[in-house]
Amino acid sequence: MADMTPAQARQWIKKVEKAQAKATKRALKKVQTTVVAKTATKISQLTSLKPSGIKKKMTKKLFAVNNRTLRSTIRIKPYAPNLINFGAKKLKGKKNRRGEVTKRGGVSVKIYGRRQALRGRIFIGNRGRTVFKRTGHARLPIVAVPGPSSPRQFLNTNERMMVALFENTTIERFNIEYERALEFYLSRIS
Repeated sequence: MADMTPAQARQWIKKVEKAQAKATKRALKKVQTTVVAKTATKISQLTSLKPSGIKKKMTKKLFAVNNRTLRSTIRIKPYAPNLINFGAKKLKGKKNRRGEVTKRGGVSVKIYGRRQALRGRIFIGNRGRTVFKRTGHARLPIVAVPGPSSPRQFLNTNERMMVALFENTTIERFNIEYERALEFYLSRIS
């Protein structure tokens, strides 16, 4: 390195700058993947949704704002699966000794880590594929009942926890991934 001409030194500096840019991009992509995985597992623990289903609904983008700035975005598409995906079971109505109905039937569902009974005008239909709810007093106006969704976890009480998860993971992982990527690209130069 000491016996370089000024032209060779300039060329070498350009190669190092390119290596830094490539390393930054590579590190950001790896951090994005890590954040998506950790977020999916956390949402899965909270809502009983499958992590693979959550990951499919998350989109990652990495783009250059100008020559010096890279921006990374992660979006979660609105997605609220039907309650049938949460282990819905039919509940029997209860009768007293005289045969009078004291409790109406309904559906039992495992949401947010525990099993809950949803009673009233809720039933499993469509040959066991959907949970419906009657909207009026008549038989036919029925609506499919959505379960918990992953975007909703960012709006309710879990918001601070999810934002902290994003920030902490990004700060923790970026330096590690950047150093690895920079070492890889610099080893290819010399």
